[in-house]
Amino acid sequence: MKKGFIFLIILLIPALVSAQTELNYNQYKSLVMDVNITSNLSLVPEKTDYNVEYVEVGLTFFPRDAEFQQVFDFRTIPSAIEKDSSLNFRWNYPTQKDLSFEVFSKVSINNDYLKINEKIDFPIKNLPDEYAIYTKPSDNIDSDNDEIIKTASSLAEGQDDLYMVTFNIAQWVEKNIKYSLNTLTAEVSQPASWVLNSKEGVCDELTSLFIAMLRSLGIPARYVSGVAYTNWNNMDDWGPHAWAEVYFPNYGWVPFDLTYTQFGSVDPSHIILKQSIDSNEPTTNYQWKGHDVDLVTNKLIIDVNEIEKGDIKDKLVDIRIKPVYPSVGFGSYNILELSLENLENFYLPLEIYLSKSAEVVSLDGNKREVLLAPRAKKNVYWIIKVNEDLKSDFVYTLPVGVTTDFLEKFETSFTSTKGDPIYSFDDVKSFIDEKNEEQQKVYSENVDLNCKTPDNYYVEDSVIIECKVKNSGNRFLEGLNVCLKNDCKDFDLGINQGKTLSFSTNFEKPGNFDIPVKAINKDISKTIYQRVSILDKPAISINEISFPSEVLYNESYRIVFNVKKESQSNPLDVNIKLSEKWTNKEWQVDELKADQEFILELQGRDLSEGKNDFNISVGYYDRKGNEYHDNVEFAISLVEVNFWQSIALFFNDLGKITEKIFS
Repeated sequence: MKKGFIFLIILLIPALVSAQTELNYNQYKSLVMDVNITSNLSLVPEKTDYNVEYVEVGLTFFPRDAEFQQVFDFRTIPSAIEKDSSLNFRWNYPTQKDLSFEVFSKVSINNDYLKINEKIDFPIKNLPDEYAIYTKPSDNIDSDNDEIIKTASSLAEGQDDLYMVTFNIAQWVEKNIKYSLNTLTAEVSQPASWVLNSKEGVCDELTSLFIAMLRSLGIPARYVSGVAYTNWNNMDDWGPHAWAEVYFPNYGWVPFDLTYTQFGSVDPSHIILKQSIDSNEPTTNYQWKGHDVDLVTNKLIIDVNEIEKGDIKDKLVDIRIKPVYPSVGFGSYNILELSLENLENFYLPLEIYLSKSAEVVSLDGNKREVLLAPRAKKNVYWIIKVNEDLKSDFVYTLPVGVTTDFLEKFETSFTSTKGDPIYSFDDVKSFIDEKNEEQQKVYSENVDLNCKTPDNYYVEDSVIIECKVKNSGNRFLEGLNVCLKNDCKDFDLGINQGKTLSFSTNFEKPGNFDIPVKAINKDISKTIYQRVSILDKPAISINEISFPSEVLYNESYRIVFNVKKESQSNPLDVNIKLSEKWTNKEWQVDELKADQEFILELQGRDLSEGKNDFNISVGYYDRKGNEYHDNVEFAISLVEVNFWQSIALFFNDLGKITEKIFS
């Protein structure tokens, strides 16, 4: 018998959405959706004289504003109060037995990246106190487990780049933990240590393991639950889903979805409904006070409908694709070489999908995750093999290509005949190992390379870039070659020694440029990108000149001209003069930031009879003190001058001459 007690029910929603195997919303810049959450509950009297003082529902599972997510047109039925990240619905002395609550909203998601444009050191030092809780173990995220610590440490060993460490752990979990629906028979999500031991799990369990491994390394990470779209197994629907967010110092939270293999950004179908420390935090709390009554609850129903898709995403990466061997025989191995270039000045996670003809088999699967540093270039290799049982009298042209996770396509082909060379697996493996060694010289982390460039360089100037290279490790670097473009310096560098280098280059057009400076020898390969801002030479033109060719003695006239800034850079200390035999006007502008129009009102009586030559000149400087000039000449004639006007002009000219002599 329940009399006068307060009762509490906690409801959790398991994340059930399966892996996404085809591309969908990730190609769009944004997505707007209707997101509606509803549920109901029933009061079940145990006696006819039951009483209910109140029923309260605390909903923590609802759309909220986030880094790339904006919620609008938000309303609830009945009216709810938001407090401590919870929507609180309350019914006082309810007379009806069936109660319901509804949340209606529109959600706009911007499909973008948190633009991390520099390497963040790992391990993290001086982490703000507010993020420390996200590095601690919790119920399902048992980051203090020995096996979790050992596995995560082995993946991070020797790394000093936080993004790379996080990316590598995400890759490891995705490749080594099988996505399996078998674990759905469990009533609650399993701990991370169980997932590591069992090597299987659903999205919330893969996420918990990923977070636990990061926390064991002191990397803050939190659990995100919400809904997402999937087309896995022809589901074509929205459902509950879970992913992670990782904190990058001085930047913010970066999303990682282990199920969708989206490492560093998630497609805009991911709607955040809750951010928490652990996967076992409840989505809904039910509380009521009364006697002789019970409460029956139902699941949350989440309904999502697409309203609007944004434009197609811009090109972020340049990919060049070619076969290493243009012709191979039947049964031969070949290598597909992808040269990737990050066109953006921030870390870019990329998922690449392989497409091929039926006559070709991939030995490396059909997808690859790659992390590109800002403006970085990287080569990726795919081992493929031509089928053996092709028709001997045919010449095959075999198309192969790749598609990025935002649907950019790149294609190439190679040919195959019975008589073409046959390459073994060992042949192609040796080639790839040699190429990867060029990209992965581990001693590079012990070499510091920093450059600086003074300001105020102009197009075609000799730009001086000063670089300092230091050997901070324990190995003598012999034959170290440091290059900017084709300008290289060759020298040896001892332990704890540094050297200052000076490079000269120039640019044919203005703008901001990231110039690669590379240090390389048999032990190291390190490239940095030096930002250089190049100005164009300041330029001014005098145009749109308006004047009468002839005027009368008693006539007033107007000269109008425009001083136009022709360059992107601003001319400095601009001096503008209009001069004629007896007329001189002068203007001074400290910095010409925009076009300026000049209007002069003059009188015919101030001219000389006949032709009068005018000159408009402009002088100005650049930021380095170089001087520039331009001028325009034109003439105005004073016409139809009578006898008395001629006499007046004579004495007028005489007075001006006298004034000029004495002045």
